Amino acid sequence: MAAILRDAGGLPCEEPHQDAVAIWRLFLDGKVPDAPILRAMAVCFAGLTVSDAQAFADRVYREHLAPLVYAETVPLCREFAARGLPLVVVSGSPSFLVEAGLRGLGIEAVVRGVTLAVVEDRFSAEVVPPLTWNQGKVEAIAPLVGPSGPLIALGDSPGDRELLLTSRFKVLVHPRAALQAVAAEHHSAGGWLLFRPERTASGERVQAPVQDAWG
Repeated sequence: MAAILRDAGGLPCEEPHQDAVAIWRLFLDGKVPDAPILRAMAVCFAGLTVSDAQAFADRVYREHLAPLVYAETVPLCREFAARGLPLVVVSGSPSFLVEAGLRGLGIEAVVRGVTLAVVEDRFSAEVVPPLTWNQGKVEAIAPLVGPSGPLIALGDSPGDRELLLTSRFKVLVHPRAALQAVAAEHHSAGGWLLFRPERTASGERVQAPVQDAWG
């Protein structure tokens, strides 16, 4: 972790968790590109068995993510399925984390996320391309949606820009400021929709994320 932070221009303290936080802060400040974050993420999971990582992901979903799910998420996904629209979730997070969320929600979908190499049933520190950030999201789902792109794409961050621009209907979900700017720039292309859920599935008022720098 120290080597990754040093390569990114930071000053390591040699404590892995603090160095990881420092890399994340540099990324949020726009001072480092995607690669150091991906390398750091791979290092964080390196050495875990696949089953241990899945158990960790299930716990993260239950304890931290489940309370944040929008009330409309599951009904919307079920409506897509009822209309015969295949659901693909493409994310800059590791695939096994995304799959845990879908299991928790009871939603069936094809997942395209960051893939970590597995050696003898343990994750290594290697990230397997394509990287599902920015244009990589488009490339990852291309074999599934064909040359015309997706019919509907939903996104909330600048990392969803390319994916949204390839879709017919572009749904902004509590979009960050930078993504709103993209919509304004390309508004003449049409198909832009704004979706701002107000409540979580548990009835709490939504605290929409505002940080721009996320894939």
